Order: sequence, then structure tokens, then C-alpha cells
Amino acid sequence: MEYKELKNRQPEPRIFWEFIKKERDSILKQYRTSAGQGVTIDLEENKTTYEYVINEGVLRAMSKESCCRKQSAFGNSTLERLRGSMSSGKNRDN
Repeated sequence: MEYKELKNRQPEPRIFWEFIKKERDSILKQYRTSAGQGVTIDLEENKTTYEYVINEGVLRAMSKESCCRKQSAFGNSTLERLRGSMSSGKNRDN
């Protein structure tokens, strides 16, 4: 039921349609991901720095923290709607 509601609201929420679903489909159907990792090794200071980035798509320029907050907010609001519909008996898949 939740997917039907999301589909009816398309293109909102953008975090779902332009990132979560697109990334899921890319991984499942094309075996590729738009996220990557960069590593910088400073030999003088014996320090390694890891950077996680979104390489393409609507979230490309967004920091990983902002991306995580956006996904978390979407997930939390979806869970709250599901909890509400389950407690009121509205969540029927038949």
C-alpha cells in the first residue's frame, strides 16, 4: 500500500524518486552504484582520510551528512505513516 501512495505523489518526495529508488534500481538491475569512496594518504603525517561521495544524480553536490539526514527524515516520516495506518487498521494489502 505504501508504494501505491508514493507513486500517486510522484515526483515527491524527491529523496525517494531521485535517489533511493534510482539507486536501488541501479544496484539491482545494472550492478552499479552512484556512491563512491575516496582515500587520501598523507605519508608525512602518517594520516589516512576517507571521503564518501555521491558521484551522480540529484544528491551529487550534497554532503554525506545532508544526504543521510534527508534519507532519515524520509524514512522516519514513512514509518510514522505506516504505524498510524497499522494502528487504525488501514494497512490492508488484500
